[in-house]
Amino acid sequence: MSTTAELMQAAWDATLVRNFEPTKCLLCNHDLRIHEGVILRDCFHIFCDRCLVRTIKITMLHSVQVHCPAQMIGDRACMTLLQEREIRELLSGEDYRNYERKCLELAETEANSSVHCLVPHCKGWIELTGFVTSFVCPVCSCKNCLSCRAIHIEMTCNEYQTLNSFTSDTPSGSNRGKPQSNPTVDLDQLWSASEAVLARNMYSSKCPICDDDVPINGGVILRDCCHIFCEECLINTIKATLDENVEVQCPAFVDDGQQRCSTIVQEREIKSLLKTEEYEKFEQRCLEVAEGSFTSSVHCLTPNCKGWVVLDGNVESFRCPICSVENCLSCKMIHVDKSCEEYRAEIKRNGEEELSESAIKVLLEKREAVLCPNCKRLIIKNGGCDHMTCLKCRYEFYWSTLAPYRR
Repeated sequence: MSTTAELMQAAWDATLVRNFEPTKCLLCNHDLRIHEGVILRDCFHIFCDRCLVRTIKITMLHSVQVHCPAQMIGDRACMTLLQEREIRELLSGEDYRNYERKCLELAETEANSSVHCLVPHCKGWIELTGFVTSFVCPVCSCKNCLSCRAIHIEMTCNEYQTLNSFTSDTPSGSNRGKPQSNPTVDLDQLWSASEAVLARNMYSSKCPICDDDVPINGGVILRDCCHIFCEECLINTIKATLDENVEVQCPAFVDDGQQRCSTIVQEREIKSLLKTEEYEKFEQRCLEVAEGSFTSSVHCLTPNCKGWVVLDGNVESFRCPICSVENCLSCKMIHVDKSCEEYRAEIKRNGEEELSESAIKVLLEKREAVLCPNCKRLIIKNGGCDHMTCLKCRYEFYWSTLAPYRR
């Protein structure tokens, strides 16, 4: 599934699942060659890209829940919703940003107790339930303090307010060159960090696992929980997890050490932390787990191929999405451009030919037969003198020495 990274994308975990064989779009009825259509993950209906994009854009005029456009029995429509990753892959960058804004605006207006993230330009928000003093933005992963109405990572409210008061009262430039144990948070820097593959710590800290000092930009902030670790501890956690699972849990403990943080390390964080060879093993492990989770999965019969598919209904063959070889499910074999009957006949014929070759070899070894020195035709001697004449080319020779016969 090509490099292992391509293998991951081409299998069922790909952003868009493409058709494995020629078909027709269920909306416009246009012919779709292999990999020209999209199989919706949750209902397996197949459409061309153009019809799906048009369906999404029309739906966005009044809603953000995009239904499968297929018509089922009678006039009843398919009630399956397109997945967000399918919508993201089908739309252009600008169209998808409009879709995201539509989703956020609609959800935020429908929530009675919604609170917007304080990071400039961030579209994140949450709906509060009960009494809380802070929240982690689901979009930029920054922790928002509701008591101070500010962002002050790893500082208490008192520390932040004291520092904020001090910096606002100090004349501009008077503090330059002096070290600060608790620098103020640069929101522009936070915004830049949210766009990076790995979010780095913007001030010195300590790794909660090994308790070593983590210098500025020397650690990693996990995006979904904001816990900070040194790279070595995170890498060791990932490697240890892969022996049993593919979901790497944040190694931090919360609630005064009573329980493990439930956050899952993002795939892009894992990719950036591991070496290429280690990440390829992680991807392969993900594929194995994904394949094992489907009861109707079938692996490609090509030796060493990692491809597999999920079967839908009664099918006799499938084309591997990785090596593109046609697999026959009836024979459990690969016989390209041959029917099952033709393939079985060829196997039988090859077996008979192999048997004949073995028998000839035995006759030659026992000197019960020889090959004509001139045309290599097989000659079997049933009796008589040493003088032999080939029936094919009429060459005369001595049986015992294969030398030319002399009159």
